[in-house]
Amino acid sequence: MRYVIDYYHDTAREGDDTTIEDLQIGNGGKVNSLLVDVRPALDTPAELWGRMVSMPLARRGCASIVDCILNGGKANAKISEFEPLPMMPSETLRTSMDESKEVWATIQKNANQIEGADACDSTTMDEQAITEPEAIKIAESYAKILEDCQDFKAQLKNCGNDADCRKAFMGMTVCAGKVMCPLQHKSFVDTLDVGQEVDEMASAKINIAFDTLGECVAGNDKKASSAKRQYPDVFKRTIGK
Repeated sequence: MRYVIDYYHDTAREGDDTTIEDLQIGNGGKVNSLLVDVRPALDTPAELWGRMVSMPLARRGCASIVDCILNGGKANAKISEFEPLPMMPSETLRTSMDESKEVWATIQKNANQIEGADACDSTTMDEQAITEPEAIKIAESYAKILEDCQDFKAQLKNCGNDADCRKAFMGMTVCAGKVMCPLQHKSFVDTLDVGQEVDEMASAKINIAFDTLGECVAGNDKKASSAKRQYPDVFKRTIGK
């Protein structure tokens, strides 16, 4: 049977959580801030029956509906410790879910853009066709990037170790993304507004937003390379290269 599993982090319930050390050394315990919802996927009528009837009965230790009725809603079998999610989420959980939806929407939009470009590439063996007005616009964007991101470009060129190179690369990506991918850049900047303390969820959102921005920049860079090959004179006039 295939199951669907959803899990959420609810900061309002963090107070009584088991520590990470307890979980690592096998002491068990209950993590109250992690809400998990598990149910059969609705692939067939049998799974629908499992979700609507079998699971609720099993949680009460009932073998059947009749067994549950005869025993006042609770039978003699072992009762599950599983707690269904509340019908109405807490304010912190609702906010967290809304933020996750916004990040996911941005990822999907960027993925669709990339997929569209890939679909275009797959329809022809030739390079993606770019019009001259598009090439001019791309060249102007690159001229602005070269002007605005000189410091990061110099850091990337002269970095002496992996840490400095990664830092310079991230700075260059964010700087270029402000020009090439304004929507993804805004989403990334918004995730940085988390105050002084960055928890695990905030850190994950930042990483996802940066990866999305990086993919967008890489996609635009690939398109710019095609434009430069097709219209070298445009780039030479605009940025001297």
